[in-house]
Amino acid sequence: ALRRARVLLLEQRNALTVQVPGKFYDYLFAERPVLSLSVNPELSGMIESTRCGFNVNPEDPAAVAYALSRIRAMDLAGFRAGLAREAMVPYTGEDTARRLAAILDDVSAEGCRDVR
Repeated sequence: ALRRARVLLLEQRNALTVQVPGKFYDYLFAERPVLSLSVNPELSGMIESTRCGFNVNPEDPAAVAYALSRIRAMDLAGFRAGLAREAMVPYTGEDTARRLAAILDDVSAEGCRDVR
């Protein structure tokens, strides 16, 4: 269903949060434009680095309208081609598992040294 959408809306109004909503990852890999209404700097950076859409302040109607007009004018095939796939890698399950395994290897190695 996500892959059939023209735009995927992500709303995060809590200005104090830096947590990235879990659905962002689903949206990212749906390869559809994301319109994020948020002031979360972490989320904004992820959207910018992956080129998956726009992050705008939800209190700025002109910015929301501008982002919607840009999305409406997009060619979806061109949008998918413009995604920064290399920037998406750290958000894959495979990469997360690889990083976690490396951490566990380091912890295991430290634990073995302490026993001796």
